[in-house]
Amino acid sequence: MSLHARSLQFLAILATLLLSAFAASAAELNTPLRTCTTADCQATILLGRLNKSDRCCGFANLPMPWVVQLYANKNECLRLHVTAQATGTNTELVAIAPGTQRAWRNDNSNIAACTTCPLLKIKTGTNEEGWFLVQVNQNNGVAVNGGFTLRYSRYAATNPNCTAPTPPLPAP
Repeated sequence: MSLHARSLQFLAILATLLLSAFAASAAELNTPLRTCTTADCQATILLGRLNKSDRCCGFANLPMPWVVQLYANKNECLRLHVTAQATGTNTELVAIAPGTQRAWRNDNSNIAACTTCPLLKIKTGTNEEGWFLVQVNQNNGVAVNGGFTLRYSRYAATNPNCTAPTPPLPAP
């Protein structure tokens, strides 16, 4: 085998290894700490979509959640709010903290603009700095095709955006 052919083979193997290492990664997003005080002010707006999947195991209509990793610092407020969802879609939010693995869940915010849209107001602990694993899914686990809008923001723990924080789920 020529040197050129070996070089091409090496590059192909290297590209395959690099691409497969990153293909399974979730998106990671970080937003600056905000100082405004109105609801969801200066939030980063993320557009997401839930999908039905029938590509596994011969089963049809499997729910496929939307997953992202969002940064928050220790001792601050992480606010996650679905503010719109497609007709026929009823989302829920779940977030898991790095380090402590504490989890939060919400189905309905009961906020007039979208009463069935979820809202998490998380006061992070002293050991919870880093990437929070966030999942948006249909609230009843049924597969659905539908879009949603998620607002992601970070505030000081004393900011009004974190008044009445969401309690974490009980430890198993």
